Amino acid sequence: MLSYDGLMADSEPQWPEPEAFDLTKERIAEFAKAGDWFGIRLFAVVFVLALIWALWEFIFKHGVKELTIYALPAVMFLGFLAIGAALTAAFFASLPGGEIVTKLWKWMQPDYARVLLYERAIAQWNLEHEKWLKTQRSWWERLHPQRFEQEVAEFFKTQGHRVEWTGRSGDGGVDIRLTTQDGKKIIIQCKTHEKPVSPGAVRDLYGTLLHEKSDEAWLMSRSGFTLGATKFAAGKSIRLLDLDHVLPGLGSIADSRPTIRRR
Repeated sequence: MLSYDGLMADSEPQWPEPEAFDLTKERIAEFAKAGDWFGIRLFAVVFVLALIWALWEFIFKHGVKELTIYALPAVMFLGFLAIGAALTAAFFASLPGGEIVTKLWKWMQPDYARVLLYERAIAQWNLEHEKWLKTQRSWWERLHPQRFEQEVAEFFKTQGHRVEWTGRSGDGGVDIRLTTQDGKKIIIQCKTHEKPVSPGAVRDLYGTLLHEKSDEAWLMSRSGFTLGATKFAAGKSIRLLDLDHVLPGLGSIADSRPTIRRR
């Protein structure tokens, strides 16, 4: 049977624990917060130094010589300029500077190599968990309609077909255009309604199939089809597909018998 990305619905991948790498959660948190810790302090130091320099340059050196009530507006204006200049200097200095200091600090830690291994394990878990999610019916049922179309298109790509997702183009009711490995032209429409697809939707797709002059039309539904819909599709170049055909072990495109729900 065909399955999404060739994966079987194994158990959910387990989150890597720091203890497996001779680390603690507190230590991992220290590494995670190091960038903010150094960045904030570097920003504060640069800001104070830049502000002192700017106040001296703008006010005391080249600015107001004597502080009087008449000079107060000018002093306030120059003070705002000094603060702005100091903030700008601190911002541009702390971004690369904080990153450099953070990397140096991490590199000097005796457990840095273990932390790197742990971070790689987390990255690998993210990849495996994302693949595992796509084997779960609940994940597919929560997808936004457009995201559902994209994932259906991606599923067909994994089977070796040439696929074009039409997106928001409103291409005559065609959500996906597919060319099989043997050259068949297929149009696909996706339905994400909570209720089973009725005969009307299948009838509309059949009209689109005749207009497009494609070889087949496939209708993908998250909620199955009514008995009337399956009767209308019988004997026509229409395949009714549901989640059973994209979830591992439940079905395949070759076995395109849909879930039938009576109304």
